[in-house]
Amino acid sequence: MFKFYLFENETDLLDKVDKISNIIIATFTLGFSIYIWYISQHKEKKNEHTSRKVDFLKSIVLDNNLIYFFQFHDQILTFLESFKGRTISNSDRSTINLLMIDELTRYRLRFYDLILPIDRKLYETLKNSSDTLIDDLTIKIFDTTFDHFDIQNFENSISNLIIETRNKSLEAIIFVE
Repeated sequence: MFKFYLFENETDLLDKVDKISNIIIATFTLGFSIYIWYISQHKEKKNEHTSRKVDFLKSIVLDNNLIYFFQFHDQILTFLESFKGRTISNSDRSTINLLMIDELTRYRLRFYDLILPIDRKLYETLKNSSDTLIDDLTIKIFDTTFDHFDIQNFENSISNLIIETRNKSLEAIIFVE
């Protein structure tokens, strides 16, 4: 005769199912615990790295060298304002351009080159911003069809450009990740 043993001893079956389910739950719990530990360690290292980067940026670069950021924009603006209301010759235009490039070089060496090892994205932002400013000012200075050094035009064409560039760069520095 044929006996069906599946339900013959119900307590043995339930014990086996209970043990197997406990093993499965324990395995998932262990795996999930390892996953949470790994993720928290990864986030902690990332936060520590970000914190170190921001601390270094603040203490070394900003506390000691932020003056060069403002000095660059102020020097360019002050220098160009000295030509406001005057008619400038081509040799004056070349001299202005060379002096702006010299000021850009000083700015690069004193300020944003220090940022490169800390934050390449911020470095690129500051570099592009200052390069674009000097390029735009050079174009405006050599544009003979419009007198940018006329007292009324100076504010709209040169002064506002310098201030706007400074503010965008400062915003990038403040909101560094």
